[in-house]
Amino acid sequence: MSNIPNTFTIRQNLLEQRTILLKRLESKENLDRSNHLLNPDQADRALISRDNDRAKRLINHDQQQLDAIEQALARLDAGTYGICTTCGQSIQPARLEIMPTAAHCIDCQRLQDQ
Repeated sequence: MSNIPNTFTIRQNLLEQRTILLKRLESKENLDRSNHLLNPDQADRALISRDNDRAKRLINHDQQQLDAIEQALARLDAGTYGICTTCGQSIQPARLEIMPTAAHCIDCQRLQDQ
C-alpha cells in the first residue's frame, strides 16, 4: 500500500461516491414505483417500456459502480488497496487516481478485456 499517497482522501472520496449512488438508486426505485398509468394506450405502453428498459440499465450501471466501491473499501480495510487482485503487483497511482475502484493493474485489466 506504500504506493498509495493518501488513503484517507481515497476513502472519503469513495464514501462520498457511495452516498451519491445510494441516493440515486433510491430515487430511481421510487420513480419506478410511481410511474404507473391506469389505462395506458399502445403509445404509452411503448414509452413506458422504453423508459423502464433505460431505467433498468441505469440502475444496473449504478449497482455495478456501487459494488466496485464496496470492494475498493474492503481492499482499503484489508490493506490490499492498490495491489492487483490478479497478479499481486502494485497498481500505478495514476491509474488509481483516475479510477479509484481499480482492482487490476493495467496489464491484467487488458487481459480481462480481451
